[in-house]
Amino acid sequence: LCLTAAWNPSLAHAYAKSIGEECRAGGIGILLGPGMNIYRNSQCGRNFEYLGEDPFLAGSMVEQYIVGVQNTGVIATLKHFIANNTDYNRRASNSIISERAIHEIYLPAFKAGVDAGALAVMTAYNQLNGEWCGQSDTVINGLLRGELGYQNLVMTDWWSVNDCKALVESGQDLEMPAGDSMGPLQEQIEKGEVKIESIDRMCVSLIKTLIQME
Repeated sequence: LCLTAAWNPSLAHAYAKSIGEECRAGGIGILLGPGMNIYRNSQCGRNFEYLGEDPFLAGSMVEQYIVGVQNTGVIATLKHFIANNTDYNRRASNSIISERAIHEIYLPAFKAGVDAGALAVMTAYNQLNGEWCGQSDTVINGLLRGELGYQNLVMTDWWSVNDCKALVESGQDLEMPAGDSMGPLQEQIEKGEVKIESIDRMCVSLIKTLIQME
């Protein structure tokens, strides 16, 4: 938030580059940031790590942030997709947002990050209009992969999903941290409830992303 208050994209690049260098020095290949949820609720405990309340400014800063991190060979992760605007009870919250507000306020910073070449996206804990973001076809296949044209790794936030079939079909790639909801997968494949092609797609997305950053 302090970085964004500088209104200085070049500083965002330098700042992110230094973070990328620290990641490399520590053997970290994927940075779980930057966060870019719009500052809508002053009580949101994650506001300090987001990029403010203005969609244009947030997009301008994140664009250079992504370039700065990834030029060091570290994958940047856009988070939390989408509309994670409260920290209180966020594992159960439901963000009710109109189509216009989604496109004018909540998507622009993510679009800027995707256009800048971000190689990972983390989905949010909350629901968007009644669907859990981490296993929502509307959120991942519709908004992220469809409208924004994103083609790389999508991961869940930690323990944020609970439906194996919905997760696989949503466009999600990786359940963090341990794949707890994937227990029924083998049985669902054998029953024909989940297509093996969907699993192949998840694997290809993971491998493709890692190859791009080698």
